[in-house]
Amino acid sequence: MRLRFRTGVLTALFFALAAFTGVIGAQQSAYIPAIIEFSSDTASVQLPDVESGSQQVTLSWRIVNVTPGQTVAVDTWRQNGWQPAWSTTEVNPAVGSREVTLLDTQSFSPPTFRLTLYDGRDIIDQRFLVLPYDPTEGVPEIVNFASPTTSIDPTALARNRAVVEVNWQVINRPVNSQLVFEQMLPDGSTVNVEQARPVYYVTSAGRGSVAPVQPGDLQFVTLRLSLVDVVTGEVYDEAAVYIPFTGVPLPADLGMPVPTVETVAPEATAGVEAPAATAEPTTAPAVGPNIQIFTVEPSVVPAGSPVTLTWNVIDAATVQISEVLPNSASGLTYVQLPSSGSVAVPLPEAATTTVTYVLTATDASGNSSSAEQTVTIGG
Repeated sequence: MRLRFRTGVLTALFFALAAFTGVIGAQQSAYIPAIIEFSSDTASVQLPDVESGSQQVTLSWRIVNVTPGQTVAVDTWRQNGWQPAWSTTEVNPAVGSREVTLLDTQSFSPPTFRLTLYDGRDIIDQRFLVLPYDPTEGVPEIVNFASPTTSIDPTALARNRAVVEVNWQVINRPVNSQLVFEQMLPDGSTVNVEQARPVYYVTSAGRGSVAPVQPGDLQFVTLRLSLVDVVTGEVYDEAAVYIPFTGVPLPADLGMPVPTVETVAPEATAGVEAPAATAEPTTAPAVGPNIQIFTVEPSVVPAGSPVTLTWNVIDAATVQISEVLPNSASGLTYVQLPSSGSVAVPLPEAATTTVTYVLTATDASGNSSSAEQTVTIGG
């Protein structure tokens, strides 16, 4: 009887202790750290706003039961990895908000943020926030594809050492589209001339360099920029630049496909009077190309806005338009343009007062004609 009594007492004590331990466990589980909220005041964004750095959003978060020694980190995805969403020496609070400027992700990913609660190096909890891109409105268009390189050394080209600088700008770019730089060869085939870079994605506007190859018997190089859907392969738009060998003018008939640029009548900007549709060349040699039209619209433009160049030249082997800033400062030169066209280009970043656009046309005999138009920055 005494043995049975002791066994029963031990059994009762065991279950009592188990029940007590369960209460303590339940109480401790109520204080486990957890991310409750991670949100943005903006549900979606526009790709051009992100690429230009003009979009700001406010991130908000709430984490409960954070204990001393635990830290909060907010990161954003750029290129091929995570980076701090902002630079600060302050400790991020468990409950807080922060206004951030969205940076170009330099990838096909829309702006993406990561909220992490750390205990030392261990991750206690983590949450992700993605701001998707709105559908693109308008027709995708390459509004600028040019090169300041006016000629190519054939010796360097034959040795695969030629490098050509290019600049470009695209508007209304669809999501999941890519810019592809190629060289067109006489047989109609193309070769990719892009140089090594850290990421696959190419931004909608920028400057860089390409490495053309020897184009067979031709004495000029044809570079083509294409805006392509990376999923379907659809080509939204194309543009080309022609660069001759050093000392060799471009032929009047290139004998290769030339992208057509539609000539359109420029429209007046609201509140700004548009200049006349034609302009006389500043120099009129007895022989040489005939510049029938050269306009820059509008004549007064706010800083950071684009202008539209429109031209029509007869009997020209080469056409180029250069930007000239005050104090003899030089801007870009758009080379190997077709004999007629209309294209929107950004103002030079260094331009603050005026920009003069100089069109120079040269015929096969080396005779040149030029015309210029000046744009005032203001308004």
